[in-house]
Amino acid sequence: MSRKRTPAARAAEFSTAALDEAAREALALAREQGVRAAVAGGRALQWFGSDRFTKDVDIIAEAPLAGLRRVKPITFGGSILRASNGVAVDWIVRNDEAAPLYQEALFAARKLPGCPYPVVPVEYLVAMKFDAQRGKDQLDLAALVQARGFAVKRARAIIHRHLGWWAAKEFDAFIEEAPWLRKYRQKEG
Repeated sequence: MSRKRTPAARAAEFSTAALDEAAREALALAREQGVRAAVAGGRALQWFGSDRFTKDVDIIAEAPLAGLRRVKPITFGGSILRASNGVAVDWIVRNDEAAPLYQEALFAARKLPGCPYPVVPVEYLVAMKFDAQRGKDQLDLAALVQARGFAVKRARAIIHRHLGWWAAKEFDAFIEEAPWLRKYRQKEG
């Protein structure tokens, strides 16, 4: 049975403070359980300067998490959980062909200046977005490749290692288009 959430709980989902609170709660439980985990997805993009809106927190991890209410499974591995403040936490434990990429990204995760938790490096976020190939991922990619400190060669090497030579060639073509995509997005906004 699904519970109705109050307007205040729904509004809290959309604030970065609420997202960070949910991330800190999940990551504290992970530390207690000895599970390595790091923030990825939309909230990580925001830490790298993206203005993308998100209403949940994506966390990649090496094992499942106990202690938060499980809402439903994620088809490629993990579960959607609910933090105590009502924010959805996509707890991602890949069990498919992308698992090696996510595991490597997890071990590369670090805290950023001003960020209270570990975040997947921008080059790995690019590889993850490049692999997903959803419509919103193209715009996310355009923002990420222009992030301060982004290393094109490192991202290409990650893509080549995990997604293959064809993906690396596609990434090269994307890099050439990225400035145009970013301008197009700004005109739409």
